[in-house]
Amino acid sequence: MKPFGALVNVAAKQAMRENLKIKQVISKIVPANTLDHIEFCRIEGGRMRITVDSATWIARLRFSERQIISTLRALNFDCHTLSYHVAPSEMPVTRKTVRKAHRHVSGASALEQAARALTNPAADDTSAPNEANEELSLQLLKLAQTLRSQR
Repeated sequence: MKPFGALVNVAAKQAMRENLKIKQVISKIVPANTLDHIEFCRIEGGRMRITVDSATWIARLRFSERQIISTLRALNFDCHTLSYHVAPSEMPVTRKTVRKAHRHVSGASALEQAARALTNPAADDTSAPNEANEELSLQLLKLAQTLRSQR
């Protein structure tokens, strides 16, 4: 079996060493719990790319951005800007939504339902049907009949 060092190419080894050095610099600037959420750091073309496990930590790192850049520049790293990327450590759980079948109710059916509701109040409704409700119910039923005959 080959040792780990033999399996990793030179560029990957260099990137891991650079990541470790940058994290050591950042660890002196930011609170310790923030460093636990930084996944990887690399510098490409003067821009340091910081990968974190949650967007929450980006806001916290921005408070220290100038200090991080000036410290890295003092240590001869070619860094003038920072960019942030999120790579969650856990895959988000996908939710399955069950949609209820939508029943199409025609205009005539809706009018008939409204008329029934006016003349037959719910069990917990203490108001008795009055003449105005009965008249409105009759008008709704006539309108429903007219709609059905026009089809």
